[in-house]
Amino acid sequence: MEKPENEFAAALGRAADRRATIDLTTIWQCFYTARPDLKSDVVSRRRLAADLRTLAENEIISLPASKSSFDRTALPALPRFVRLLRKSVAAEIPFDHRTFPWSIPMSFVAGLTRLPNPRIVQQLNDFFRGDWASRIPVPVKERSHEIFGNEKMLERVLDGQLGYEGRLTLEILRCYRVPLIPVHRVFTDGTDVLIIENEATFDSVSRWNAEHRKFRMVIYGRGREAEKIADFLLGEVQSKPSAIYYYGDLDRLGISIPFRLSRTLEQKGGRGINPATACYRLLLRRPPTTITMEDTEDEFDDSTDSEWVAALAWLPVDLRAEAETFLTADRRIAQEATGWDLLRKEKSLI
Repeated sequence: MEKPENEFAAALGRAADRRATIDLTTIWQCFYTARPDLKSDVVSRRRLAADLRTLAENEIISLPASKSSFDRTALPALPRFVRLLRKSVAAEIPFDHRTFPWSIPMSFVAGLTRLPNPRIVQQLNDFFRGDWASRIPVPVKERSHEIFGNEKMLERVLDGQLGYEGRLTLEILRCYRVPLIPVHRVFTDGTDVLIIENEATFDSVSRWNAEHRKFRMVIYGRGREAEKIADFLLGEVQSKPSAIYYYGDLDRLGISIPFRLSRTLEQKGGRGINPATACYRLLLRRPPTTITMEDTEDEFDDSTDSEWVAALAWLPVDLRAEAETFLTADRRIAQEATGWDLLRKEKSLI
C-alpha cells in the first residue's frame, strides 16, 4: 500500500478505539486526515471508494456483504460501515508528524520535537479543514465539545504546548471565554470594592458592610474562581473611581490567587488589587488551622514555590516576615477564623 492508504488505515485504527465497526461519517473523517488535499475535490468520493477496496484487499477491513448496507445517494456507492480486521496492525503504522500535511494553522506541529498527543492534534487539525475562518465565534466550551466531545479539553490544550507563544489561540479557533459574573452584593454607599475568598466570610463581611457602609460592592471570589473575574472587574468596577481589596485564607494558594488576579488586571491595563490589611492582621492573631496543607484531601496548593514567594510581596510590608515564616512551615489559617464575632467589633477591614 502507498503512504496515504497506510495513513488512512492508521486513522481508522485510532478512531475505532475499542470498536470493530466504523460508521461512514467516521470513515470520511479518517479519509480526510490521510488525504486533506481532497476535502473539497470532486474526486474525493471516487478516491475513498478505491482506498477502501485497497484496505479490504489487504485484509485490514471487511466491507459489508449486503447491497442495502451501501450509501447509493451518489456514485460510486460507499459502505455505510466497515469492520476493522487488523486493528492492531493498523494502529502500529507509524505516524510521522514531521511529514504529515497539516492545515495552515497547525503547520507549527511539524516543527515540534515531540508530538504531545497525536489524537488531540489530529482532532484539532480536522477542525481547520474547510472554511473555518468564517465560523461564527462561540463560547470556548462549546467549541471544545465540537472538536473533542469534551467541553473542558480545549482550555487545557491551550494552556499547554499547543498554545505556547500564541501557536493556537481562541481567536484562531473562533471562540471566546465567557466572562464570569461573580456573586456579589451592591450597597448604596461606599466607594471601594472588597473580594472575599470563601462563602462564610463573604456572608459575614456583607453583614458588616450593611452596618458600616464602607464598600459599595462585596464580591464572593469562590477561591480559585476569582482568577476568572478580571473582565468583570475591568468592566463593572475599574470604570469607576474605586480601589479593589482582597481578603482570603492565609496559605500559599490563598495569597497566590489575589497575586495572579492583580497581575492579570495590570496586564489588561487596569489597576492592581490591594490586601485588606486589617483583615490579614486580625487573621495572624488567630491560631493556625489544625490541619496542614499536607494533611487535607483537598488540593489547596497549586502554586509553585517561586510563585507564592513572589506573592508574599503582595502582602503589607509589616506582615510579610511573619507570613513567610508561617507559610514556610507549611501552616495555614482559614479566613473563617475571623468570624462574625470578631468582625463585628472592627471599625475598618482595610
